[in-house]
Amino acid sequence: MLPKSNRHLQKKGKQVTAEEKSKVYNFLKTASSWSYGYPSPTFKEEPAFEDDIEIPEEHEEIKAQEQVQVQPQISQIPAEQNSAEKVPSQGATLESIAAKIALCKNCVLCKARTNTVPGEGVKNPYVMVIGEGPGEDEDKTGRPFVGKAGQLMNMAFQGLGIKRQEVYITNIVKCRPPANRVPEQDEAETCLNYLRNQVILVKPKVIVLLGSTALKNVLGKEYSITASRGKWIEQKGIMYMPTWHPAALLRDENKKIEFWKDLKVVVKFFNKSGVEDEK
Repeated sequence: MLPKSNRHLQKKGKQVTAEEKSKVYNFLKTASSWSYGYPSPTFKEEPAFEDDIEIPEEHEEIKAQEQVQVQPQISQIPAEQNSAEKVPSQGATLESIAAKIALCKNCVLCKARTNTVPGEGVKNPYVMVIGEGPGEDEDKTGRPFVGKAGQLMNMAFQGLGIKRQEVYITNIVKCRPPANRVPEQDEAETCLNYLRNQVILVKPKVIVLLGSTALKNVLGKEYSITASRGKWIEQKGIMYMPTWHPAALLRDENKKIEFWKDLKVVVKFFNKSGVEDEK
């Protein structure tokens, strides 16, 4: 039963438009994501909302008042929820994030995994490496880049004087996609809060993005790996170097030279920065 003041609209429904429903839904989805550190399955897909009624012109004032009541105000959202990069909860560690990942069942990739692959390396490294997702060998061991592609990357590291144990290595998704396919967008988005928190805790100066999936999910869909590889991109105080994924080198020998050159630029950058820091 509608309140007496609203009975003139009773025949037309509850006075909620599709736009208002969508705003409330997205607000609740964001709040849930920031609270739990990952998107809740409850909000996996946005429903197709419809207007309950078409508000007559004489009731535009009522509509405006209701919009003010249901639309979340940015100033009322806690700072950590209003940030594009959620600050990890107090006391969060790389180990606690790995523990959450191990229990995660928020997308279909959990169904066929043997092990989750959160990442490995040191905190506060100069370089962080982000790839696409675990392969068969990684799924078996729970460690990133230990298969053929990883071995090729290790050889490049050794040749350039990069010690694997002194960098932090992870992927966009933490579970192996079936047959090593490219992760679906919803799968990548499910894992992105884990990755954001890892970046915040690791605090790298340089992030090497291996392949198109890493580039597009970290920096934006507008970036192309072909056009961007080998070029520095700076965002929020972090220098990004996109390059080929090592798996691509196994399919195309010509990419090995470009991969080597891109990593060499990274080495020159942090060697130069090291000299400047000592001064």
